[in-house]
Order: sequence, then C-alpha cells, then structure tokens
Amino acid sequence: MAVNTPIKTNTNGAAAITPEQIGALVEAPVREASVAFNDLVSTAVTTDSHDYRIPIMLEDGDVEWTEEGEEIAPSDLEFDELKVTPKKAAGLVGITSELADDSSPDAQSQVGRSLAEKLVTKVDYAFLNKQTAPAAPKGGLGNLVGTTNLVTDLSNLDFVADAISAIELAGGHLTALIANPDDALVLAKLKESAGSNKPLLGDASEGLRARALGMPVLTSRHCPKGTIYGVSRGDVQTILRKGTTLEVNRSVWFTRDLVAIRSIMRVEFGVPVPARVAVITVQAADGS
Repeated sequence: MAVNTPIKTNTNGAAAITPEQIGALVEAPVREASVAFNDLVSTAVTTDSHDYRIPIMLEDGDVEWTEEGEEIAPSDLEFDELKVTPKKAAGLVGITSELADDSSPDAQSQVGRSLAEKLVTKVDYAFLNKQTAPAAPKGGLGNLVGTTNLVTDLSNLDFVADAISAIELAGGHLTALIANPDDALVLAKLKESAGSNKPLLGDASEGLRARALGMPVLTSRHCPKGTIYGVSRGDVQTILRKGTTLEVNRSVWFTRDLVAIRSIMRVEFGVPVPARVAVITVQAADGS
C-alpha cells in the first residue's frame, strides 16, 4: 500500500527511495512478517483519525416470532465503545551511501527488510507482552484483563479443545494459536500414539501451517515462553494510523559516510471482549 508522504531530507536525498515506495519498503514487509498483522490473528484496520473507536454491544436487540400483520415490537440496542489511540513505533537504520544511491530492487529490498525487522520487533513484542511504558501500546494480548485462562503441560492437545469451547461460549471462534518457538517445538514432537513417529501436528515440513485440532499454530520469538495465546481474529483488531513516514538524513553519521533512514508507524491494538482470547499457561507435568 503506497503512502503519499514526501521524504524529508536536510541534504541530498537517497535516490533509491521515492515517496511511492514508502508503503512497499516499510508497511508491506511489516504486515507480511508481523504476527499482530497476520490475518489469522487479527483484523487490520487503517484510520486517518488520532483516535479509533470500536463499538461494543452491551445488549442485543430482541427478535420475536410475530403473527402476520401484527405490530413488530421495537427494541433498543445498548452500546459502549473502546477508544484506541495508535502509538508511535520508530525505527532507525544506517546504510552506506552506495546502497542508498543504488536504484536496484535488491538494494531497496535490503533497506525495507532492515526497517521492517526493527518495526516488527517493536509491534509484535508490544502485542504479545505486558507493556507498562507510557509511550507503549496497552491494548495487546499481554495487557488484557478478563481473558479466558487455561493451563496445560503440553502432553496432549486437550488445551486446544478447551480453548475452542471457551472462546465459542464467549461468542468468538478460535482461529489461531500463537506460541514461543520453544513451546511450539514441544508440540511438534508430540506423536499420534505410543510407538508412532507420526507428528500429532502433521507434517513438520508444513512449518507455520502446522495445525493442532485444526487450528493453525503460529510461532513468534516475541511470545513469552510458557504462554500460548488462542485468538479469535474477528475480535482482535490491529489499528494502523495512516501517515507512515520515511525520512532520510545524510548528516547524522557524516564521519562514517552513512545515510540515516528513520521510519515511523503508529499502531495500537483493540480487543473489545477479552474473554474471546485464551491465555494458556504452560506448566510442568508436576504442576510447577
């Protein structure tokens, strides 16, 4: 998605990076690599506003069986709202002047990958861990209160069945599990039965397409070890504020002949009904 924001530079700009490429260099790689933006995990929303409001239905309207010709009884809908204010995630990288002036697609991709890696780290860590810093997002899974809490020792997949049931009782639908690679490895080693070498999650070559009771198992190194999240994508929103910027400055690292490239994205998360997220704590078989 292209972002029509001019590149600001106080000296000669980097010819390889044009305003039309900001989306391709920054937003697209982040959307592709970030768990928070994965369409199995959340619904991505882009807003022009400083604040984004998610409606929460507190009371449904009534629907009654009605005789033909009879008056339809009116009912009221009661709403609340969750106000979300995207927070700033900033990445800064230094690249050589030669790379900055190289107009080849490979050079541009390297710039994009470097920026995207820094932004993905910030976004996904905030999404999966409790945040207390004033400037950090507070709507991620680690900050939710009122989630569905479960426990497993990873000896079987019963916890997945429990998460499916609990989230459906809360009105959602489990669409994916998110685990630290270490916990995912334990699951990957589970076999269908004693003496079998067939993985319980399916063919290991499937990688991120591995499934537990039909649910995709996604991995992120930013997910806390010992915690597995079960999410309902329709009930988790990743809000991106329009106006991603890319600024180039050739004077910051003047003595090293490096070009500084700074990118800023504003992101926050919204989960109106926390019970539709399962937080699964991994315990040892002895309960420790």
